[in-house]
Parts: sequence; C-alpha cells; structure tokens
Amino acid sequence: MPPHQRNPLRLDKYLSIHTHHMEHLERAGFVLSEDIQIQHHRDSILMTGPILCPGHIEISVNKRLDICHRDGNGKSPVVKTRHYEYNVACKGVHNLFRYDNTHPGDLYPGHLDPFHKHVFHIDTGIEKRKSPIWVGERDWPTLAEVVDEANHLYADNQDLLNEVLRYCAWRWQPV
Repeated sequence: MPPHQRNPLRLDKYLSIHTHHMEHLERAGFVLSEDIQIQHHRDSILMTGPILCPGHIEISVNKRLDICHRDGNGKSPVVKTRHYEYNVACKGVHNLFRYDNTHPGDLYPGHLDPFHKHVFHIDTGIEKRKSPIWVGERDWPTLAEVVDEANHLYADNQDLLNEVLRYCAWRWQPV
C-alpha cells in the first residue's frame, strides 16, 4: 500500500501528492477540470468538489481528514483520512460506481468494516444485486485510483455511455 493512503502524513505532503496526481491525470487527458475545495477546521480538513472527465463523467469527492497531531514549530499538521466518498456518475444522468465508508455504524451483511463499493448498471443506473461489494480498510482506493478506474470504465463502455446520454437528452427535450 502506498504510504500516503494508509498512514498519517503531513498535510502539505498529502496535498502535494494530490496535486501531482491530478496534474498527471490532466496531462493524460482524462481529467478535464478539478475543483476540490479544501476547508480547514480545528480538528479536521474537508476536501469536497467535482472532478470532470470526458464522456460527461463526474467524480464527486467528499473526504474528511482528521488532524492526528500538530507540532509547535508551525509545520503542517499530520492528517489521516477518516471518512471518504468518491461517487462516479454520468453527470446529470445516474451513478456508475461509488466507494465510501460514510456509514460506519451500519455494516452490510458479510462486511468486516464499512469500506465498500457500490456498483450500478451503466445503462440504467440501478444498483447491481450483489452491490455493495466489501473492499476492506486495507484495500480502499486512492482518489487517483478511482479516477483511473473511471477512465477504464469510460474507455470500455464509451458507446453505451454515449447512447445513454443521447437517450437522456432526447427524453428531456421540452415538448
């Protein structure tokens, strides 16, 4: 596992890694724009906002980093992800998949912890029967990995996603 994913890390290093990954994904052509807002609170940092991708794919990020500790030297606080939700959707149409751990008190049957993935049918947006799939605390993905997974989903299903978009555009036309 990459150290930035599982272990506490200084916030400045964490944000540097995030920026590096987003710049790489933009250069690769899959991220069109990213508008993650960072809000500093007394004991946490919130990262929220959209990442827009080709094919009308939008990744909504909602992430809370807990501040583990601060040192008195004015250095960046040490943070660790507490809660996250990465929702990948065909913008304005329906969800494609979502990773989250945002309801820790309500474990799904057979899940050992709240880290899971919701999977939806690409053509209808209806959640698949075996969803959510447990991924576990050790294996939940980084945001860069989610963007990469969305990129592969788009590449493998581009025609179907375009058909869904055409249908929705037709269906929503004023009469």
